[in-house]
Amino acid sequence: MIVACSIDRRFAELAGVMLYSLEKNGGIPDAQVFILGDGLRASDKEMLQACAKRKLCFIDVEGDILSKISGLKTTSYWSRATYARLYLPELLADRHDRLLYLDADTLIKKSLAPLADLSFEGRAVAAVPYDDPTRFNPSLGREANTPYFNAGVLLVDIDAWNAQDYTARIARLLQARSFDFLDQDVLNLTTEGNFVHLPGHWNAQKGWEDYSQASIVHFTHAKPNTKECEHPEKATFLEYRKQTPWRSARLITNRDRRIRTLLLSIRKKWQWLSAFAR
Repeated sequence: MIVACSIDRRFAELAGVMLYSLEKNGGIPDAQVFILGDGLRASDKEMLQACAKRKLCFIDVEGDILSKISGLKTTSYWSRATYARLYLPELLADRHDRLLYLDADTLIKKSLAPLADLSFEGRAVAAVPYDDPTRFNPSLGREANTPYFNAGVLLVDIDAWNAQDYTARIARLLQARSFDFLDQDVLNLTTEGNFVHLPGHWNAQKGWEDYSQASIVHFTHAKPNTKECEHPEKATFLEYRKQTPWRSARLITNRDRRIRTLLLSIRKKWQWLSAFAR
């Protein structure tokens, strides 16, 4: 099994702790780990590598991939790395394996080994569906109760994905219209509700009833490296973080986030002006 994550520099800390939790609790020491990085510096890669026992494989978001995603909508929450991860099955096409994609804001609590033997039942994707899909489907023009999954933990059969040309289909959708939940919406539209339903403990999000039973915790709202986060598993995150190069990092404040959003807006305007000038 392959494990992969896609990040830019802002999510390096979260990814580092996720990698540490993978080594500590993941139970898949032979799995190869890929980090798809947008703008990661050499120092970022060194710090991420320090969180893992195994050798990490880094893929830089550049060249052809960057040209395909550079014009897509981004926000302070959804970066270019969000889109880059959609190309992972294509980039790893020669591996003929299963790919476990993990968002950086996840924490591995129990062995992932059962996912290595999970039957795809002829499908390309396995994920945890939302209990109530009706809040997502109307804007997509689908029947309200069509199954809809969270894309932060995604198990992919690489061969089946590429055989059905999912990457190209997703790219066409992203170019054709706008979406409320961007990559997650297009992933759900592409699979058309035809995915393997994983039990909730594989992607335990906000409101999960018992995090002690979770295999993967997903911090879908306030992140555990922020002051505002009150998640029950924040303490676990901070305990794991002590074993990484980010052990002394201060918690991010709302003011930090506002400044980051402002800087991102300025950067996007500058890029637009530069392109217009050319």
